Amino acid sequence: AKKGSATVECDRCSREWTNVEERMQARLVVLESALLTATETARLLRSCGLPLKDSQVHGWVRYGRLVAHGDGLYRVGDVMELWAEYASREAAA
Repeated sequence: AKKGSATVECDRCSREWTNVEERMQARLVVLESALLTATETARLLRSCGLPLKDSQVHGWVRYGRLVAHGDGLYRVGDVMELWAEYASREAAA
């Protein structure tokens, strides 16, 4: 779905979905506590409209800003918080 879209059509079944933005936000709330790899997390958040690169997440890991919760797994909510800080700094610049 494109950011700001009121509706989206499924590529597979052609079903039309409404309230796209609300659905994306609800999806993020549910997934905040999910544990995924850095790459999986970046892909998931991109699918929800955040222009997040895999390299950004890997950089946060490398510099100790993002801590693993298990064997190479990261909490989606932690990445979302780091992204919000990053986006805020970029907007202020």
